[in-house]
Amino acid sequence: MSDFDSVLLIAFGGPEKYLDIRPFLEIVSVGRRIPPERLEEVAHHYELIGGRSPLNELTMRQAEGLRRALQLDGVRTPVYVGMRNWHPFLHETLAEMRDRGCRRALGIILSSFQTEASWERYVADVSAAREKVGAGAPEVAYAPPWSVHPRFIDAMVARAGDALAEVPAP
Repeated sequence: MSDFDSVLLIAFGGPEKYLDIRPFLEIVSVGRRIPPERLEEVAHHYELIGGRSPLNELTMRQAEGLRRALQLDGVRTPVYVGMRNWHPFLHETLAEMRDRGCRRALGIILSSFQTEASWERYVADVSAAREKVGAGAPEVAYAPPWSVHPRFIDAMVARAGDALAEVPAP
């Protein structure tokens, strides 16, 4: 951590209340040819789960857990969250980090797989956010993808096993 003065958790973002659903979907679909009826289907899915995504809350809990873990190791590095598609947007977070004196962040992309649809878009969005913030925006160096890490694989195997154990044998 000595090369970094901060950590930036980078996530997708999601609506936090019913009124956020369509504005969120507009942001997500910019530049993509998604049929309006498909967006309405997705909006309906969000409505069925109470009009909000659990992603933002889970990401904030991850950030707090990382803060605590770092502190237990004697590391006082601040941990921030920036979202691609909702508040706190990446540019909002990077501006806050700049204003607090952060210059070089370890970026952790919270998408487990390294694909164009995830990793490359996250990196491009961070770059665009840095440009939007302008002079003094923190540099972001990325942690490597973690989908092949043994602990991640073990956790996924355990979760799949637990889920399969709930399926009736027939």
